[in-house]
Amino acid sequence: MSDAGKKLTVADLAKEVGVSPATISRVLNHSHLVNKDTYDKVMEAIDRLGYEIPEQRDFQLRKRNDSNIVAVNLSSFSDIDCAEYMNGIQTSSYRYGWTPVLTQDPLNVHTIDAYLRTLQNMRAAGVILLNHVQTEILDQLTAELPVVQCGEYNENASLPYVGIDDQSATRMAVSHLISRGARKIVFVNGPSRFHYAQVRRRGFEQALRNAGIELDPSCIVSLSEANFAMAHTFISPMLTFQDHPDAIFAANDTIAYAAIVAAKEQGLRVPEDICVIGFGNQEFSIMSVPKITTVSQPRFQLGFIACELLHEQWANQAMPTQNIILNTELIIRGSTK
Repeated sequence: MSDAGKKLTVADLAKEVGVSPATISRVLNHSHLVNKDTYDKVMEAIDRLGYEIPEQRDFQLRKRNDSNIVAVNLSSFSDIDCAEYMNGIQTSSYRYGWTPVLTQDPLNVHTIDAYLRTLQNMRAAGVILLNHVQTEILDQLTAELPVVQCGEYNENASLPYVGIDDQSATRMAVSHLISRGARKIVFVNGPSRFHYAQVRRRGFEQALRNAGIELDPSCIVSLSEANFAMAHTFISPMLTFQDHPDAIFAANDTIAYAAIVAAKEQGLRVPEDICVIGFGNQEFSIMSVPKITTVSQPRFQLGFIACELLHEQWANQAMPTQNIILNTELIIRGSTK
C-alpha cells in the first residue's frame, strides 16, 4: 500500500484510519483517553503499514481508570460567576468519579507547554475552559486530551461548547430600555478580546437599528477589566453633563451596580433620571437599591452540560462536535421600572 520504512506522520495515519489527528495523538500519548476499538484500529494500521511512528511528546502512558481529574481553567479566581459554573461542573463530574480542579493559567504560546505538563502530572481526563483561548492554543490542547468550552468560547475552533445567545439576550435588554423611552443609551462592555463582548456589541447595535436610533460610537465603552472600580471610573464623568445618558446597558451586574452608585453620587435618580440594566443575575442584583434589571443566564446548567459533553468526548473520541446554546431571561426590576 505504501513504501516500507516511510516515516509516518500523524496526518497520514489519521487519514488511513479515518479519524482526526487529535485522536491519533491521544492514542500515541494518552491511550487511557481512547476507547478500545479506536485504539486497536490505530495500532493495527501502524503494524500493517509498517511505518515508523514519529517522535511524540514525552508523556507516560496511563491506564484509563487513572484519569479522575477534570481541569477547569478560569480567567480569574475572583470571577463571581465561577461558583455557579463550578456547582454544575461538580454535580456532573461526581457522577463519573471525577474531581474538578481549578486552574488560572493564562493560556498562550509562552505557557501552553508548562500547562500541558501540569495536566499530565494531574492525570487529567480533560479540560473545561471558562475563558477565551486562541485557536492555535486550543489546537495544542485538543491534540492531547478532550476539551470543552463553557460560557466563553472561540467560534473558530472545531470544539464542543455550551453557551448562551449573547446577541439575542442583548437585543432583548436594549429593546426593553428603548420601550421605556430611552434614546441615548450607553453600552459599558467588557474587554473586546472576549467573544461575549463582541457578540453583545452586535446585539446592542442591532437593537438600535431596529428602533431607528443612530449609533453614536462614543456611547460604546470597552473596559480593560469588567470590575467595579474600572466601571465607576469610566461612568462617573459621563453623568456630570447636562445631556447625560438616559440609560446604561452594562455587560455584567457589577458594572450595572457601579452605574447606579455613580448616578446617585451625581444626584441622579434610578430609574427616573437614568435606567440601568445588567447582565448575569448575580445574587447582589436583588440587594441593590434599586434592584437591578438584568439578564439571567443559567450558569449551573452551563457548567453541568459542559462536563457532560466532556465525558462524552472522553468516552467516545469519534463523537461529533456538539454545540449547545441555552436560553436566557430578562428579569425586570426597579432599575428600569
